[in-house]
Amino acid sequence: MIRNIIFSIFFFLGIIIISLIFLPAFFFFFKIVLIGGRLMGYWTGFCLKFFLSTKITIKGRENMITNEKFFIAASHQSMFETFYLQTIFNSPIFILKKELLLIPIFGWYLKKIGSISIQRDKITKDNLGFFENISQKISNSNQPLIIFPQKFVLFGGKLMGHWSGICLKLFLSTNIIIKGEENIIKDKKFFIAASHQSMFETFFLQTIFNSPVFILKKELILIPIFGWYLKKIGSISIKRDRTTKDNLSFFDDIFKIVGNSNRPLIIFPQATRILPTERPSFKKGVARIYDQLKIYCQPVAINSGFVWPKKGKKRSNKDITISILKPINPGLTKEIFLNTLENEIYSELDTLN
Repeated sequence: MIRNIIFSIFFFLGIIIISLIFLPAFFFFFKIVLIGGRLMGYWTGFCLKFFLSTKITIKGRENMITNEKFFIAASHQSMFETFYLQTIFNSPIFILKKELLLIPIFGWYLKKIGSISIQRDKITKDNLGFFENISQKISNSNQPLIIFPQKFVLFGGKLMGHWSGICLKLFLSTNIIIKGEENIIKDKKFFIAASHQSMFETFFLQTIFNSPVFILKKELILIPIFGWYLKKIGSISIKRDRTTKDNLSFFDDIFKIVGNSNRPLIIFPQATRILPTERPSFKKGVARIYDQLKIYCQPVAINSGFVWPKKGKKRSNKDITISILKPINPGLTKEIFLNTLENEIYSELDTLN
């Protein structure tokens, strides 16, 4: 666990530093930018070797195509290949989903090196020119194309989570304690119901759970940059206390996410940030989600408001504890579930205060 955290910290810091160093190059020749991409690849290999004792073995170099036009079709299991393949092949061109180009700095890099984007599952003007773009790239350069299903938008979210932890530790001497990791649900569909006292959990929970999907108030989607990110990762928004066209499709969106992926949903049943000593009743919406989905619920209690309150100054030399509580099985009535969830989270918060 500690080695994983150290690896993540140094890896992401290195990627940020490399990005900042090569940022001015974005306005000049793209060949200079390509050096930055290759450097990110070597940095990835170094971090894996140094922090996780990982040996990278490359088999079949004799099979690499030379002196011919070709494209690369690669399996895709992690961020590793996105970076490291740039150290093996000559300045490859990525074929990727359009959303990735919207990520600050990283998206600019992808666009600068000539990556070809496509808007998936839609017929658009850009998509109609997709094969023309590919033909043009192949004709005009010796750069190979790389094709694999991209899941890289979530990289920014994990980076934000780790960065929030670094800043709290570095500037406020905050220790982040994670309790109950053995209670994390595995190999089953589930959603997360977490207490909400600060912005901290919005960022940091992305480092604990697998690419969670946020259920949130629609106003957050309108925040520049952060709202764009929330929308691009598939967050489901709802306009509170109103019946709207979007709200009527709310459960359709949820069923689609749960049915088509293993990403857990995250909902904050208090609906907004509260003070650490406040104990408002949970909103009934979380019980409706539990009742409709008929999947497990992962309660999480977080006392972040003592360090990073919604109002007032941030406090130093205090701990933030994230308590991952035992799952609540499906099958309860909405009323019993809501009472159980509220009692478990507030009882845990009382012990953390």
